[in-house]
Formats: sequence, C-alpha cells, structure tokens
Amino acid sequence: MSTRFVASAHLQLADLGDYSIAAHPFLLQRLVGKPAFVHLLDLFAPDGLTVDEFAERTGLHEHAAAIFDLFERRRFIVPAGADEDELLVDALRLRAGDAAARGPIVAHEGESFYTPAPVSLDSLASRGALRPLAVSLVGGCALEFLKEPLRTAALAHGFDARVAARWASSPEIFARAIAEDAPDLIIYQPGTNSLLAPVWDELPFLSDAETVERVQAMKERVGLFLDALAGDLAGRLALVHNVAAPHLSPLGRTDFRRAHGLSWALREINEFIASKLRGQPNMLLVDEAALAARHGSAALFDDVHFPFSHHGGAADLRVDEPNQRPELSLALAAEYLSLHQLWTGAGRIKAIICDLDGVLWPGLAAESGFSWMSSDKTSTLLHLGIHQALKIAKSRGVLLATCSKNSEETVVEAWRAAARGRRDVLSPDDFALHRINWKRKSDNVQEIIETLGIGADSVLFIDDNAVERAEVAAVQPAVRLLGEDLTQVRAALLSDPALECNHATAESAQRTDMMRAQLARSAARSVDYPAFLKSLSIRMKVAALTPAALDRAHELVQRTNQFNTSLVRYDYETLSGMLRDPAVVAHTLEVEDKFGAYGMVGVIIRVANEVRLFVMSCRVIGLNVAVPFLVTALRQGELPLPVTGTIVEGSRNQPCRGLFADAGFTATGDGRFILRDRAQLAAVDESIYAISREP
Repeated sequence: MSTRFVASAHLQLADLGDYSIAAHPFLLQRLVGKPAFVHLLDLFAPDGLTVDEFAERTGLHEHAAAIFDLFERRRFIVPAGADEDELLVDALRLRAGDAAARGPIVAHEGESFYTPAPVSLDSLASRGALRPLAVSLVGGCALEFLKEPLRTAALAHGFDARVAARWASSPEIFARAIAEDAPDLIIYQPGTNSLLAPVWDELPFLSDAETVERVQAMKERVGLFLDALAGDLAGRLALVHNVAAPHLSPLGRTDFRRAHGLSWALREINEFIASKLRGQPNMLLVDEAALAARHGSAALFDDVHFPFSHHGGAADLRVDEPNQRPELSLALAAEYLSLHQLWTGAGRIKAIICDLDGVLWPGLAAESGFSWMSSDKTSTLLHLGIHQALKIAKSRGVLLATCSKNSEETVVEAWRAAARGRRDVLSPDDFALHRINWKRKSDNVQEIIETLGIGADSVLFIDDNAVERAEVAAVQPAVRLLGEDLTQVRAALLSDPALECNHATAESAQRTDMMRAQLARSAARSVDYPAFLKSLSIRMKVAALTPAALDRAHELVQRTNQFNTSLVRYDYETLSGMLRDPAVVAHTLEVEDKFGAYGMVGVIIRVANEVRLFVMSCRVIGLNVAVPFLVTALRQGELPLPVTGTIVEGSRNQPCRGLFADAGFTATGDGRFILRDRAQLAAVDESIYAISREP
C-alpha cells in the first residue's frame, strides 16, 4: 500500500489512566486500548504515513498492515488530499441506506467498540506474525454488534480475524455460511428475541400447560439448528450459546411458586442445549449463565430497561437506534477466544511450579508451622482456595512442582503430617517433584523443566516475591508468571483456558503418579542400560485403535511435541473419520513396569503403505519402547510393501528423528524413509519387552 494516510480532522483522543480512547464522533467509531497503542494515531499528523513508513516508524513490521487496516476502517485515518467532508457524507448515506434496507434492528460495523484484552505494543511485539482466523457469527442482533470488537480482541491474541455475521433464519444458514465465509470458527446464538419472546415476555399470562408447550417448541426449533450445525461442521469448531436468566424475573420474587416458571424453563432449555453438545467434540458451550454470574447480569443484559426477550442493548436515548452495551461485547469476545484456545490447546500449561511460604501457606512454615490450617482467618481461606485450585489443575493432568528457598527436611515431613487425612489441602505427594533448597530459583526452575522434559513456554511459575519472579523471568523469559496479587491467583488458575482440557481422560488425572514413577525409574537407572531396562519388567500392549480409546488418542495427538514424527495435530472428527476408512490401520500402545502403569502412551496411524503419524508420550522415551512399538504394529496383519515414513523436523522433536532408521527403514533424503522388505524390520529383545498383541 503506497497511499499516504493522514489523521482524520474529526479524530478525538482521550486518555483515561491505564487506557486511551480514539473516537470518530460522526461515525460513532470507538477504539479502546493501551495509551501507547492508541497514540500510534499521533504519527499520522500532520504529514501522514504510508503503511511501509508506519512499519518502519513503529518497528511493528508483522502487524503494520493489520493495524493500518484497523485505523482506516474506522476512518481514524483518511487518504491524504481527500475531501473528508465528501467522504463523511458518503459514509453517512451508506449507513442510512443500510439501515433502511435491513429494517429497524441493525448493527453497524464497529458501532460500539471495546476490546476485552486492550491491544498494547508489548502484546503485539511478543506474539510474532499474526495468524488468520475466519469467524462466522450466526444468530440475532446481539452478534451483529460483535464483528469489530471480536476482530480487535483477536488482534490482541495474535490473530488477524475476518468476521462475518448472519441472521439465524433457518437451519440451512450454516451450510451457506461455510460455503461463503470458509470459517475456522462458527458461533451460534439462538435468536433471543424470536426464540424467547413467546415464553420470557408472556410468562405471567401463561398457564403451566401453555408454558410447557412453548418451551417444548423452543427446544424443537433449537434442536433443528444444532443438528444442522453438527452435520455441517466438517472438523471446524462451533461455539453455541445457551440462555442466561434476565436480571429480573417476569414472575418476580414468587417465581418459585410456579412449577413451570422461569427457573424451570431455563433449566429445560439449557440442559437440552448442553445434552446436544456433550457428544460433539468440535462443539463447545458459550455459557451465558456463567458469564452473568461472573460479571453480573445487570451489567451485561438489558431487561431492566427493555422487554425480557431482548439482550444487551444500551438504553441511551441520545442514540435512538439499536446499539450494544459494551460490557456484553467485551465479555463475549473474551469468552469466544478462550474457548477457541481451549479447543486448539494453544499455549497449554503442562506444569505449575510454585513457591511455598506466602503461596501455599501464610508466613514461614519453618517458624510458625502449620497451625494456619485450623485457624479461622481470611488468610487461611485464601490459601485453602489456592490449594483447591491447584488440586483441580492436577486432576486435569497438569504436573505440580515446588520451588522454595527452605530446608526440605524441616518442611516436607511436617507438611505431610499436617496434611494427612485432609482432602482440602495439598500434600507433598501431590507434587511430581520438589526443589526445596537454597539455590537460585531460576536454577531450580531450569532443572525442573529439564527433569520433566517439557518446554519452558508450557510452565507457570507462582511466587509472591517480585524479586524471585523477576529473576526467573530474566533467565527463563518463556515461563509464565503469577503471584503479584495473591488474591488473583485462584481466579487465574480456575479460569485460564491454558489450564483446561476439552476431553478429560483417566491418563490425565493420573499424570502426576505416572511422572513420580518415571522419576523413580530414573533414580534407579544403572550404568548398564540394557540391564536396567530388563530390571524394570517392561510390559507393552499393542492394540488396534478403537472408538473407546479415541479421547485419549486425540489428547496424545494434540499434546505430544517431542516424539511426534509428523507434527500433525488431527482434530477429533478427523481421527474418528480415519477409523472408518478401510485404508487406515491404527494402533495404540499401553505400557507398564514394576513401578506402575503409564496407560495409553502411543498412537501409530498407517494409511495404506505410509506411516502417516507416530506419536508417543515423553514419559516413556527413556524406556526405548518406540522401535518395539513400531515394529510390532507393522508385523501385525497384512503389510503392503514398500512402507514409507517421514520425519518432519520441528524445534522440539529431536528424540524421534532416529525412529525409522532404528526400526530398519532406509533413508531416502529430505526426512523420508522406506522399508522394502519386512525382514529388514529390527528385532525386538523379548528378554526386555513382554509384548501382548490385540487385533
């Protein structure tokens, strides 16, 4: 783009402490962000900039085009030399014509702009190149107002989002949206006004029988839309709204006296929606009721001003056309991006390393002991809340480790004794490993990362001491930090999508026990490695991948980085479809030894004569079971020769690069390998590995 743009003569900037606002008063365009970001607009006065000059002046080369487009679309900047009054008249005519064409309920692009994570220069610089994200919003007018808020919120999360909005006119709308928008993400909100009005607005005037009949009709209509959406997804993610209670009930304080009042209707429709989504791995719930509980329904919804079946409009009589409450846009955009992160697994935290004194308990345990556990104080409840949140993270498969400047002998046994018999506190045995000593915390964090075999970017470090956090950040900048405000630690642990999982599995809940057993094996390792392996009594089970094992297989495919030959992240629906393909042969691996069971730790997918995917949990890398697994899988059943395999080199999958060569394949260059003769497969030492095989 070589055109030079200057700041609009109508642009207004206002600073509000931590945030700044840019506004175009005639076009009702607003942008909220960190001051350094919003004041990038100052660069366009008086002489203007081209996009290339803007990139050079700011140093934001990877984001310059997206930011430039953001400013231009809101008319905060205009082409140099243009007649801005004429441009303004044209824009106002366009808006007026758009309103007439679409009827009384209309949302203008960028009508009310707020961003849940205000864009800052630091956040942009840390995210690298923006990734494209196409979004289709299908629903009522509440979603129409979300196009621009979602686009800019996505920018703060590292996405260059393209957002389209459509009315939920019929179930066929999803196929049309997919064909025309090519979305990565579809968001469906059952139309609030059209769907809810027959019950919400008329409830005081209905009999119980009439209420039941109308709620049943609501469920049938929503069911048709959800069935169509599930059938059209083809591997995409869909987010589906449920229904939040209005701030006020149409039946008032005596709603409870009606067997089929508002609370009953809410339970019926929301449980119906949830039941339709439970078995759909690519569909997640946008829980409006939970958002209302978190932010306050009076802050999000508008029934204190408008009819019950409306949603998030703003009652500002100075703007006598429909417009959205900014709080609702803020909350929904943030929730959409959190759910997208949960589904993709991006930025997932695999381990939490936490300090002891000041985090798990108040004060110094070495001095005051553990009497705090039985006290009735605010600080006690605060730390018990952190214990509970960490226990929940552990149940989701997140590994816990301690990192404290303390005497391990003094602290650990006293802690274990105090926690014995209590379910509300963590004990030392809930942690995969401890680093309780007087070394620098950055050294301990580095050692924990290396011992667990995970990346620094998948680690969260919690410490209430600012100096300790800064020291760890200086040495391990990829590690995420928490603890500046202890009252916010629990909320972060319970609400961050990086600490949630789409499908909970038994292996996830047992991950800490498995890691502790793995560390025990490492401690028992001798110099004679084959003898050490033999001493472990390793038992392997190689079986065909079945639908019952699909949740765990999907988790392995999504989470595995180090032993992943192709770096492909198949979604659940694709994996499920592969099981129905006669050309696909898929195997799983379960492992156990004298220290305990690992559960399912490996997946191989062969399509015809190509090993398309080989993933194996890093927990069993030290047992050398990868080659026996591959060889055993290839020896089961018919094997069309030659068989090929490929290693796609990534930044973290070095451990798997010798897999095919060690299994007997011949390298052909560019990461490709070939097996021409079944007899070339490597032998498996049966004195080390006891292998059971299931078809």
